[in-house]
Amino acid sequence: MQTGNAWHPYSTGLERAGCRNVQVLADQERLQDMEGRMDLVLVDAPCTGSGTWRRRSDAKWRLTAQQLAQRISEQKSILADAARYVRPGGRLVYVTCSIFPSENDDQVAAFLNQAASFTLTDPQEMWSQAFPDHIDAVHLTQHGCLLTPRRTNTDGFFLSALVKDGSGEPI
Repeated sequence: MQTGNAWHPYSTGLERAGCRNVQVLADQERLQDMEGRMDLVLVDAPCTGSGTWRRRSDAKWRLTAQQLAQRISEQKSILADAARYVRPGGRLVYVTCSIFPSENDDQVAAFLNQAASFTLTDPQEMWSQAFPDHIDAVHLTQHGCLLTPRRTNTDGFFLSALVKDGSGEPI
């Protein structure tokens, strides 16, 4: 895959995933043209990385309350900004590698309180449709799916999917 005239480092993964119509835009000015036009916006939010503590246990001792507050602030801002690009009927997917409710369920709940044009996709329905053979692998929360090291033998991850209604009202 090429973007403009240059090879892009994500090209191999995108091709392997079967993605075809992908545009990688790093210029904020060019992104403005995409507001309200994207079918899917994935927010891989910066987080504390608490989901990786199983294999990086020393990291938990370095995390401060100030760093957690900073991540939460960044997540809130990024989630609100990303929502501008979702078209009516499109999806906004929020992902972290954290197991903290303050970075996951609480972020999604706060976003939904501010963004009346978005609704939560039922976490149980979303998971069971995507992974019908692995229903027990996930811990379902009020606002998403939490994968934990205990259940999956992987790092901890959270994901939530939101759908924008057709009203197009701004958040």
